[in-house]
Amino acid sequence: MPEGILIDYNDSRPAMAITAGLRAPSFCTSFAGYGTGANQFQVNTPLTSGSTVFVLPTRPV
Repeated sequence: MPEGILIDYNDSRPAMAITAGLRAPSFCTSFAGYGTGANQFQVNTPLTSGSTVFVLPTRPV
């Protein structure tokens, strides 16, 4: 049984199963604010050594 992320848009395109290179998040939270004119947004969050920040917008413009 594969484990990972299954993305299925249900619009006749084949589903995508992403199973390689996944790591569990060590910290999850939400952020509020506005970015700069250069499409940048400062995220102040504690990080585990060797980790990468991943931001998922919930209300993109």
